[in-house]
Amino acid sequence: MDDLVQSLKSKLPQLRGRLLANEPLAPLTWFRVGGPAQALFMPEDEGDLACLLTGLPRDIPVTVIGLFVPPGVTTPASPARGGKGV
Repeated sequence: MDDLVQSLKSKLPQLRGRLLANEPLAPLTWFRVGGPAQALFMPEDEGDLACLLTGLPRDIPVTVIGLFVPPGVTTPASPARGGKGV
């Protein structure tokens, strides 16, 4: 397991969502592109997401994917080589 994921799981044991190391992003994007994320968090609800974001060190970058996107608006692209952070 990645050091970041281990660190977050020990620091934030109350997280209920799935926190995964080196998870491929391609299956989660519209164009099916994206390398592995250093850490991927799939929260149970808004409170779970808030718990992660408030406990996350400020130097860890955060990229959001999977938001509801209205028709006619493009979704954010994920890095083709994946990325560091959550």
